[in-house]
Amino acid sequence: MDGLDQLFIEGGQTAVIDGVYLAAEHVADYKKGSDDDRRRRALIVVTDGEDR
Repeated sequence: MDGLDQLFIEGGQTAVIDGVYLAAEHVADYKKGSDDDRRRRALIVVTDGEDR
């Protein structure tokens, strides 16, 4: 338990926005141009809400 006292939160930005952007691009490009595929696509983001 003493080791937990040594932990700290780094300052600066997290990679949440970059990760969401890249994942959204991947979802948008998946089977792009196929009009017969009418399935919906979703991007689920699980975060602790600490995007600085």
